[in-house]
Amino acid sequence: MKIFAGGMQGNLKSMVSPEVSYPQAAIRWVMSNPDIDTCIPTLSSYSHVEEYVSASGRPLDRAALAVIRNYREQAHNLYCRVSCTECLSACPNNVAVNDVLRYAMYFEHYGTEKEAMAYYAEMEPDRKPLGCADCPGYCEKACPYGLKVKPRLLHSHDILTA
Repeated sequence: MKIFAGGMQGNLKSMVSPEVSYPQAAIRWVMSNPDIDTCIPTLSSYSHVEEYVSASGRPLDRAALAVIRNYREQAHNLYCRVSCTECLSACPNNVAVNDVLRYAMYFEHYGTEKEAMAYYAEMEPDRKPLGCADCPGYCEKACPYGLKVKPRLLHSHDILTA
């Protein structure tokens, strides 16, 4: 799950390569692990099927590793690792930081805007970032990845309630 590490490849123009796409490289990286038999990438168009299947059975090579390294360098502090919970205990308002940022990721990077908005609408109001504007950003200080959490939360609320 979550093999595309935030799904930002479409928004990072330098990630477009005629040799190997980031999704293809990520699939090949995951499938190079002998302990993994399959992966479940997000498919939101028929072109994804062609792109992802073309990575099947191909070995992980230097070109794919270079794409993964490039993506990591560009995106490492731009997306929330939704399984990370380091910031949750730092929040005095009990905001569901990882859920809010996951829904924003679905909205912005996976093209599932309506679904993301529906998920957000179902959240308990006291778990949303409604009081974050006046907070000093304890979540941001707790994030081990250097993500600008507070502005991301405020932006996420704006786009998910538009």
